[in-house]
Amino acid sequence: MSSLVYRFDDFSREGSGSYICQLVRKRRLTDIPHRHDFYEIVYILRGGAIQSVNGKRVEMTENTLTLLRPSDVHFFLSQTENLAVVSLSVRSEELYSLCAVFEPELSARIDGEAQPRLVTGSPILAYLSPERADSLYGEGEYDRKLLLLSFIRSYLESESGAPEADSVERAMAGLRSDEELRCGVDALVKASGYSRSHLARLVRERYGVSLKKHINELRLSRAYSELLLTDKCAEEIAEQVGFQSFSHFSKIFKERYGRTPASVRRGRHGII
Repeated sequence: MSSLVYRFDDFSREGSGSYICQLVRKRRLTDIPHRHDFYEIVYILRGGAIQSVNGKRVEMTENTLTLLRPSDVHFFLSQTENLAVVSLSVRSEELYSLCAVFEPELSARIDGEAQPRLVTGSPILAYLSPERADSLYGEGEYDRKLLLLSFIRSYLESESGAPEADSVERAMAGLRSDEELRCGVDALVKASGYSRSHLARLVRERYGVSLKKHINELRLSRAYSELLLTDKCAEEIAEQVGFQSFSHFSKIFKERYGRTPASVRRGRHGII
């Protein structure tokens, strides 16, 4: 199918960074087949719409989110009168960097799927009410990064198929509060409903690492997000997520991401 190609730099203002966000209400969405040289999160705040994506009919309802990739040819077939949509365009380099926070091969896995995945009803997305959507238009990129990080977390949560693996993923997703991260293994065992030894076996099968190492992965991921999204000092963040020694935190952070916490903090306002 022939299509137009929309380019990020044609829509962005000079110095606008890695994101362009639009809140679309009471407006007819495009019925022209097109693709991008960037990624686009489409999140239905209210109402519903039907898209054609790579020649397939895709129905999106309220609180449904998807990530359209540069290769996806898409356009809208129909929409409800009360439709309200958040569209978040993201430079490819930014998405690759944030995906790498979670898993080195995650962006390749997202790109490799035949169709973009729909994520529906995730509690991670609940923070973005129709009213709060307006916060995406401030000068800073905090909420825009947070929406992208929310999609990535939701995508990972939706990957598992086996019932036991689902329970493990739900337990991992439940480990969001600072207190739970500091408690680490004990909090995860409680959230999963399994014995410590059984959970350790499931985590080893699912992730190929020990329970303790996986907890550290969760802590490092949270710390990376905090460095990107807040002004807290690195020492405070390390303590917040459960590391008693800042030197140990810095060492394993650099081993995991190839960058120091200070380097991540310095680069957070540009492409990471």
